[in-house]
Amino acid sequence: MGVIRHRAQRGLSLVEALVALAVMAFGMMAYVGIHSGLRLNGDVAKQRAEAVRLAQEAIERWRAFSLMSTDPGETDYADIVTTADEQIAGQATNTVYRLTRTVDDAAIDEGTGVFDPYAPRIKTVTIDVTWEDRNAQTQAVRLTTAITGTPPQLAGSLSTAAVGSPLLPVRGRHPAIPPEAVALPGTGTSRFEPPQPPGGTVSWIFDDFSGVITSVCDSPDACVATTALLLAGHVRFAVTDAQPAGADAELPASPAQPVDVVVERDFPAALMIDCYEQLRVTDVRYFCAVPVNPGEDPPPPRWAGHARLVLPALAADLADADEAKLRVCRYTPYRDHRGVGDVVGDDPPMRNDQHPLDYGGDQQIGRAHV
Repeated sequence: MGVIRHRAQRGLSLVEALVALAVMAFGMMAYVGIHSGLRLNGDVAKQRAEAVRLAQEAIERWRAFSLMSTDPGETDYADIVTTADEQIAGQATNTVYRLTRTVDDAAIDEGTGVFDPYAPRIKTVTIDVTWEDRNAQTQAVRLTTAITGTPPQLAGSLSTAAVGSPLLPVRGRHPAIPPEAVALPGTGTSRFEPPQPPGGTVSWIFDDFSGVITSVCDSPDACVATTALLLAGHVRFAVTDAQPAGADAELPASPAQPVDVVVERDFPAALMIDCYEQLRVTDVRYFCAVPVNPGEDPPPPRWAGHARLVLPALAADLADADEAKLRVCRYTPYRDHRGVGDVVGDDPPMRNDQHPLDYGGDQQIGRAHV
């Protein structure tokens, strides 16, 4: 019987070869997908950076407004409004951007669309930039900010020290404006309501830079233009059996009593002005709007006259020795800026006897403490 011998087989079968090729093909496809994804992500990142730049540029262009009112040749606060879509070709990017500006004005009532003069002057600006990437997928960037309606010319004045006054400006306004005055954003003015009986609607509009009263209003919508300066001060009382000491003149301890304050103006013309008084526990605070001549450059607005207290038991003069009557002592905590100091800016405190009874034409702003 013969013997059958089998020869050893070598090499790969066709199936094994196909499996190897399939594994390699899947690997190559994964590599190509990763490479394509990297290219896409890099492209989108570059496009997104360009979109952010465009949005920031649009915001900063509006922040750099130079006027409050509309001027065809300038970028002004009134130009900050919602605009139609704008198409912008990207620089060094293979796409076109669509830029949309949306503005929400706090001073405009959303329901009626009516401008509210008492609302804060602030606009919320939203910039949307959209584009399509290489896969035709929409991408978007949104930046939101707030722009206040502050007159640009005030930016420099806020860093300039007040001339002749050691007081720092309150809220960046002229020191003559009462601190409780409400700023009207976007107008460079402030509204102050002097103390008055319940139901009173009188208010004064101050120019923030000069401290001059520019309008007197009987209601928010009924204002009359004027040029007036504020005379304000306090009346305190020291009603004791013994004659008050010097310290009592500055800080009397007696309760306040009702008192009327009037201003007898002599210049620019004779005029009697009633003031507004606020009776408090320890003092009577008063405010007087004194009309003045408008003034020219360089002379400032001026007035002359004096403030007078009206009390039922007020001594007529120093010769009146009636102990039951009250006397008036005037004093001021402010410095004398008439050049009597040895060094500029080193003026001494004004003495009580230097406090003016009569305000001359060189007084721009009156301050009185009685």
